[in-house]
Amino acid sequence: MLSEELRLLLRDIKGNKLKGTYSEEHHNYEDLETLVEFGYANAIDVSSKSGKAYLDPSITFKGKELLRTESVKETPTWKSWDNGWKKWIGAIVLICAAIFALHKLYGITFS
Repeated sequence: MLSEELRLLLRDIKGNKLKGTYSEEHHNYEDLETLVEFGYANAIDVSSKSGKAYLDPSITFKGKELLRTESVKETPTWKSWDNGWKKWIGAIVLICAAIFALHKLYGITFS
């Protein structure tokens, strides 16, 4: 699971908000370095003797998948409950219909 800073940075990369050179002078350079190291982002390493830097960070397929799965996990619980109760109601209606059919066809009663 990503920290909030890493998630926001990855979203910025996905939205092409980090074009150009991104050096260690930036407040979250280490976060970008982490995303690149773990394969969630690509960037050209243009480090030199004067310091570390990346050029034109971009999101990888792995990074897109991570954002997608993170957003699925963030689905509000009421939405999942909304889908869940509909399935339960459907199952209850199906059971009641089966009981009614057994009663009508075979005269079976449940007491």
